[in-house]
Amino acid sequence: MILDLTDNSEFLVHGWNSAAARVAAAKNVVDDAGRYGSRAVIERGDLAQMPYAENTIDVLLATSATDGDLQTLRPTEILRVLRPLGKAIIGQTKTGDGPTAEQLTSWLQAGR
Repeated sequence: MILDLTDNSEFLVHGWNSAAARVAAAKNVVDDAGRYGSRAVIERGDLAQMPYAENTIDVLLATSATDGDLQTLRPTEILRVLRPLGKAIIGQTKTGDGPTAEQLTSWLQAGR
């Protein structure tokens, strides 16, 4: 996903994940493609408090979100960092153990 974004947009991509193994794997892929530091940066951190100022993010992707991630990642935090008219995409890019539509709906309703 990160390489697709760097190939098909002008975005500077900042990957943020709480899992050390995912961060290391993503860093390797981006670095091997020669894009680490120039088009993409990958860091490990807490999903409960993202390292962005209010209203600064145009697009937030949580494309590997599991039901467990939804326990930490809050809708209010997403809304805090998104710019007006910004977009958030939450879920899975492949079939797997991601949250169902019902779980996402419950998550959104509980986070209001």
